[in-house]
Amino acid sequence: MIKTKWLVLIVIVMECFVSSIVKAGDLHEAAKQGDLTKVRQLLDRRIDVNAKDADNATPLMWAAQNGQMEVCKALLTKGKADVNVTGDKGGTALMFAAVKGHAEVVKLLLDSGANVNTKSNDGYAALGMAAGNGYTEVVKLLLDKGADANNKTNKGVTALMAAAVKGHAEVVKLLISNGANVNAKANDGLTALIGATMKGHTEIAKLLKQAGAK
Repeated sequence: MIKTKWLVLIVIVMECFVSSIVKAGDLHEAAKQGDLTKVRQLLDRRIDVNAKDADNATPLMWAAQNGQMEVCKALLTKGKADVNVTGDKGGTALMFAAVKGHAEVVKLLLDSGANVNTKSNDGYAALGMAAGNGYTEVVKLLLDKGADANNKTNKGVTALMAAAVKGHAEVVKLLISNGANVNAKANDGLTALIGATMKGHTEIAKLLKQAGAK
């Protein structure tokens, strides 16, 4: 009789555990797809808003990456999601939004306390990700919140180098005006000027030289 009661208890616990996993997965999918109604319903059930899925990502990370502004708001306000949780390779919701150029989401995350200078495992910060993809508005938002214009990745690459090599002139101007070191060198000796010249970005090379690049 006692054994039977223990078996029943174990089954109940296991069912609850499996149920919680399914519900957490549902929240990730709803956040990813921008299904605000379902996200709110799941949050009402007190689902773990910071749970990570098989990709080591939280619902907020998925919503941020896909530019789901209203879902991000719900997760942060109703769900009290941790804005600074790190996921795969040390990425944060802010990084996922920045690398995709979702300016409104970036602003929301920053206003919600996102650490602007958190680095991924390879040393990238949100600023370098946005700069390399030419997202001027996002770069400005990050700089206005105190992003380090001279952060280097593990390979010594700066946001200015990334923008210069990719040919993003407006981002280069913005970084220079915010104190980016035009003569910084990567581990392999690359500078923003060398990168811009190699890629044939003459306008950017001119801007860098005017700012003192050698």
